[in-house]
Amino acid sequence: MFSNQEYVQLRMEIPAEDCDQDDKCSVTRHRILRDWWKILILVTATSSLISFGSFSLLGYHMGKASRSNDWQHLSNIQCGTTLSEAQELGCEFDLVTNNWMPKQCADPDTTREFREWVANNARLHQSWPYYLDGKGERQIASEEDMSKMIGQRLYTTTENHLGHCTFLMRRLHRFINNGASIISQINLNHTIHCSSAILQAIGSPDCDDRGKITSGFDVGIGGC
Repeated sequence: MFSNQEYVQLRMEIPAEDCDQDDKCSVTRHRILRDWWKILILVTATSSLISFGSFSLLGYHMGKASRSNDWQHLSNIQCGTTLSEAQELGCEFDLVTNNWMPKQCADPDTTREFREWVANNARLHQSWPYYLDGKGERQIASEEDMSKMIGQRLYTTTENHLGHCTFLMRRLHRFINNGASIISQINLNHTIHCSSAILQAIGSPDCDDRGKITSGFDVGIGGC
């Protein structure tokens, strides 16, 4: 069994040495992504993103260069510090990262895919596994309700945490393919955290607690 773990917050700077230690102590494992070639592709995509030093690696977002160039020359776009400010500034809630993000650097495709995955009845604990408590007794009613809980500690399953990491890598690959010039905020330590979580899960496919409530995260407000 594993102790409760926390998402690495996308807007925080965490020393790399602490990140590694947290992974050993807190990352639970599961049976997804047993195909090693797929993992190599995902890790390659992540490594490619890291190589783009010109982007400062402050974010994980890919943009829609093929659909619109309106955001191409924008930078430092923020959503304020409160729910009302985020809404007034036209920001959108991103389920993948549990953050409010500017529309200019939104990634609706990955968000839609992750939303469908989360809502699928095949999820181990239950569909939409988001809770107000660490025991999973008080389920959050909807994505809209969760989007209003800025700064509040919420909980989810090991499976959903690792799903978050996996879809985030999908987003990174879309970013590379579309050649986005701005990305929403994330740091290298989060990428290390997520890739380590997946690799550790592959190393122990017999872990039986993937459907248990083991991960905590805070709803936040981000930027580009």
